[in-house]
Amino acid sequence: MFTLKVSEGVKYDEKFRLPVARDGDLGQNAEVSYSIAAIQGRAPNSKIWQSASEGKEIFLVESELQPLSLGINGCLDREEIEVYKILIEAEDKATIADLRKTGTLTLTLVVTDVNDVSPTFKHPNLTVDVVENSVNGTVICTISAQDYDSGVNGRIRYSISQHQSDYPFHVDAETGLLTVAGTIDREREDLYRVTIEATDCGSPPRTSALPVYVRVLDTNDNVPNITISSIMIRSTTFSFPATEEAVVLHVSESLPVGSSVANISVTDPDSIENTTILCYASQNTFALYPTSYWSYSLRLAKSLDYETVRYLQMKISCEDSGSPYSLTSDIAVNVIVVNENDNAPVFQDPLVIPPAWLVNNTDIAQFSALLDNKTEENLSKLVEDSIVFLPKSFPLGEVFLRFQATDEDFNDEYEGEDNMVQYALNIYKEQAFQSEPHSLSPFPPNKASLFSFSESTGELFLTSAPNLDGTIFVYEVEIVAQDTTATPLSTKKNFAIIVAENNFNAPIIRIFNFALANSLSPYQIFDQEQNSSIEEVPFYIPRQSQSNSVIGQVVGSDSDSGQAGRVSYKLTFHQFSCINVSINNSTGLVTLVSLNASLSSECQLRAVLNVTDNGFPRRHSHLRISFQLFDANGLSPRIYVNGSIVPANRTENNVSVWYFESTLPQIGEPLFRIDTTTLPGLIEPTYKMKLCASSSENFYPLPVGFSIEEKTGTFYITDSISKSTSNLVYIALSNRFWPSLPPSVYKTEVEISESENTMVRIVPVKSIDCQFHDIVEIDQRGVRRNFTIFCISTLSGASFLCVLIVVLVVLLKKTGGKPPQITSMGKAFKKKSRHTLFNQNPFQKRLGEVKETIKVEEQCDTCLYNSKSVILQCFNHLAMHL
Repeated sequence: MFTLKVSEGVKYDEKFRLPVARDGDLGQNAEVSYSIAAIQGRAPNSKIWQSASEGKEIFLVESELQPLSLGINGCLDREEIEVYKILIEAEDKATIADLRKTGTLTLTLVVTDVNDVSPTFKHPNLTVDVVENSVNGTVICTISAQDYDSGVNGRIRYSISQHQSDYPFHVDAETGLLTVAGTIDREREDLYRVTIEATDCGSPPRTSALPVYVRVLDTNDNVPNITISSIMIRSTTFSFPATEEAVVLHVSESLPVGSSVANISVTDPDSIENTTILCYASQNTFALYPTSYWSYSLRLAKSLDYETVRYLQMKISCEDSGSPYSLTSDIAVNVIVVNENDNAPVFQDPLVIPPAWLVNNTDIAQFSALLDNKTEENLSKLVEDSIVFLPKSFPLGEVFLRFQATDEDFNDEYEGEDNMVQYALNIYKEQAFQSEPHSLSPFPPNKASLFSFSESTGELFLTSAPNLDGTIFVYEVEIVAQDTTATPLSTKKNFAIIVAENNFNAPIIRIFNFALANSLSPYQIFDQEQNSSIEEVPFYIPRQSQSNSVIGQVVGSDSDSGQAGRVSYKLTFHQFSCINVSINNSTGLVTLVSLNASLSSECQLRAVLNVTDNGFPRRHSHLRISFQLFDANGLSPRIYVNGSIVPANRTENNVSVWYFESTLPQIGEPLFRIDTTTLPGLIEPTYKMKLCASSSENFYPLPVGFSIEEKTGTFYITDSISKSTSNLVYIALSNRFWPSLPPSVYKTEVEISESENTMVRIVPVKSIDCQFHDIVEIDQRGVRRNFTIFCISTLSGASFLCVLIVVLVVLLKKTGGKPPQITSMGKAFKKKSRHTLFNQNPFQKRLGEVKETIKVEEQCDTCLYNSKSVILQCFNHLAMHL
């Protein structure tokens, strides 16, 4: 193994000494011959060995002369093969060939480098792009060259040619990065030819050059330039708020639409890709029309009106289509509108001086209806603008109508000057109407003496009082307003003047409910004047009312005279209902057209009543009316015991009956209560108790036993009742507001059981089939109070009687009175006692019956018993003295 380093620049036939082979034999067997058995090569930066057969022509082993040497007979190129591996074989020269011996030497020949190769580029030239306005340091590309020399001979450094040092580029000496190093503007230079030099570090160094073409790509960095030409530019007194100097255009207001105002040209130094330009105006009064790729025409798109707009401000904007973003440039344009005399005077709303007034469209229709279409023409079509109503009571010599016309052409230029507009008045038609028949034909007053007119101020005066006598006069008038220019313009306005009596009062409404005529209800009459705060008037209709029957009348009273006092009636319904009513427009009679009696009594029909007079202007009054159904005889009772309702039982005939059992209450306490639905002012129940009797002679006016409160329907037990007996009374239920309707009668049976329970049965009946008497209502709250007074009175009377008897007896004894006198006094007393209410037999009989009845410990019974004892004691004391 032997290594040899040989420079690739070795001279031809250069020899290098090699170690020799040694043989231990003698003689001819020790002689050795050399030859190259194999050659392999390896390229730079490679680890793969490949056969290098061409090396046998380059290398030669020479052993003729000692020592052994390797001769170079060709060129070595390290850039192709950097290392050779040469196998040298040594063979002895034994006589017998088969006995010859060999040995090998592996020679590693390293080819050392010399700077014999210049740097090379992949391409003869290079074209790259860079965007204008790129910042410094922006990488354009990387320059790369190769030098196959090794070591410092193969190290390359890059640079830009010296005569291009002012170019806005820089190349990194080590990496070859080409970057931006200055300002790049496509509009100044769009292509650069940069020479890049690559130099190795050999000695002497070798250099190669590469032309690099740098194309500058355009960016949209220039705004369009706008130029306005073919216009008249002059100074103006208008002050515009724009900070930049604006182009001023003077345009006449009479210029036709579509006329050209200015020519606009646009330029853009950017490349064609970034110079597609669109221009537009900010004011829609003007429009831009393209005339070529780079020019536009500014034309009038809408008519100008000096009286509306005196000057306009707008911007002309042009925008390119550049990338990455578009750029826009603006130019301010101020348009001054030049005034022309193109406006006629314009009437303002006339000023009507009260009590005159301006008639509206609704009043016009009312006026036509008032005259029953007697006018020759329809006023609403004849009069284009306004109608003025002038009452007869207007003061003479006063202005009742003032016209004013303005002319926009003179608002500023002629400010301070008077009488720029003159007026003229023409009454071209007169009509007279009588709202009511009249014996004499009406003659309109002389218009010349009735009115006067000021041509300078447009004021109309009433100069004489018209004699109307119930007549309505209509004057159709034309007024002309004209300016005072050399070529005057004028405007006409038509109006009418109505001269008539005024209508001062609205109708007052009164409503009469005939359906409630047989009742005592307060809803029979409604007076609007006395109930002005009521928002909705109820109109109650009994369910018993017949269809197509008159149920009421509306009366509207109007204190005005003539047509103004005539009224008409109208009902407006909000929605359909179970009630259908109508009203006579002339008489105000209200008719029940139809009624669905099967519906609930809560059915309502809401309507608005309008009562309108026939004056001018028409005046009206209105009310909201609620038509409501109710059943005047619908007294359906409910039974309450101890605050709880008793359910009704239905018979086969669908009649409600009540059966219930209750504990017997104390005397003066309620047993049960009858209740029914009430409706204030329409339904208010009253209760009466009736009792059958064989004859009226043996029936007491105030029977002891039961009582019912007339207003509340509370049923009381007022006295002791025998057990196991049935007590029968009749309860009559009637409506206080409808005395003409028959009452509802309920047969009531009350029975007291042995266990002191009360059983009650209430059954409705059609009538009472017997002679009966009314049971007078007892005020249960005063029962105890009355009995207490009775007891005190009885005791006081008994005591006074006893004292009187004792005094008489004492006087008789002292005077020695005769027995006949005493006897006759006793007889008189006895005779008087026979007529007392409390005779002995009935009283004793009553005491015997009490033992068989229920005993109720009440203060009144005790008091009655004590008074009886006092009287008996008095009688016994008198008898002893007699």
